[in-house]
Amino acid sequence: MKRSFVALLLVVVAACSGAASSTDSAQGPTASQAPPSAEPMTEAPATSPAQTTVASSVPTSTGGPGPAGGSFVDPEGAYRITVPDSWEARHGAIAEGIEVWLAGAVEDGFGPNVNVLTQASGGMTLDEYTESSIANAPTFVKDFEVLDSRRETGPNGTELAVLEYSGEAGTDRPLRFLAVWTVNDGQAVVATFTTTPERYEEQRGDVLPYLLTLEPQ
Repeated sequence: MKRSFVALLLVVVAACSGAASSTDSAQGPTASQAPPSAEPMTEAPATSPAQTTVASSVPTSTGGPGPAGGSFVDPEGAYRITVPDSWEARHGAIAEGIEVWLAGAVEDGFGPNVNVLTQASGGMTLDEYTESSIANAPTFVKDFEVLDSRRETGPNGTELAVLEYSGEAGTDRPLRFLAVWTVNDGQAVVATFTTTPERYEEQRGDVLPYLLTLEPQ
């Protein structure tokens, strides 16, 4: 299996201002890692969820048109995603090439956030990439627990993996994560929503429709 992942998983970002306190963008984590998501900003971006269920082989269609919002096209041309006007862009807050949005008010020093990054998939299929991520996540995410893992089809027809999980990654507080990714032409595009356990259920329903608009270009 090709091991060409960039070490973006354990990036830690400092504050709501978007100033990075620690960035690790050297070559590192391998193709079988934790769900590939840039890690928490203590006041804006992070990742997460728990229980062990591997993605099902039959995708579920969300059906209907996508949510209202503006279409964001990756500056590097890797993906497109719909973003609501309420999200505040914090691009570059984690590391070069990772797009970040603050997706809610900062409370107790942490802001719910969405980050999108791309990684080489090592030639894996969508299911293989998902299974590999889940298997290796405990190495990188403390108290990692899968809450749900499934396949869905986005409003644009893209086949997506959806993973909900919990754990601690880059912060000493528990977090909840909702990650959506797709694999295309040897590259994975991963969008991750991170928030606190107390706010997860309240925010999940608003964020998921936007993550499901993720599509490779």
